[in-house]
Amino acid sequence: SQPVVRGRAHYGRGNGPMLLAGVTCRGNESSILDCHHLELGVIRFWCNHDRDAGVDCLPPCNY
Repeated sequence: SQPVVRGRAHYGRGNGPMLLAGVTCRGNESSILDCHHLELGVIRFWCNHDRDAGVDCLPPCNY
């Protein structure tokens, strides 16, 4: 089974600094860092915790 991606703070808004933004994945990546994203640590004005993402891992889930 494929992991299920949840957007729009499905599991609630996070807090603290945001280190990754503008993430776009195709589905064949083995790590979120393999997805296209903006430069690490560079957060744009439009980023906020209303847009936090989460992933439901289904067995086997390697993390």
